[in-house]
Amino acid sequence: MQRIESNEMKSIGTLVKKYYDLPDMRMMVADNYSDQEGWHKHDVADQVIFVICGSLQISVKDTETINERILHTNEFMYLPSGELHKV
Repeated sequence: MQRIESNEMKSIGTLVKKYYDLPDMRMMVADNYSDQEGWHKHDVADQVIFVICGSLQISVKDTETINERILHTNEFMYLPSGELHKV
């Protein structure tokens, strides 16, 4: 397996984000993640959220309802492009 170096790194308090640009996708690895953006969507790309350790609450909003889900260690969630969500 080829090692891929981080192209960008951001730090906000205890939050550390590392970005890895791969063919056809961008991967973000975050520690102690808490969404700083509130409700948002990604118009260009789908998103997969995978929890390596701990848990993460994700809220997804459609036209009439808000669905909340808690992901635990080794669980993931697929979000198609354009889906409004917050973490």
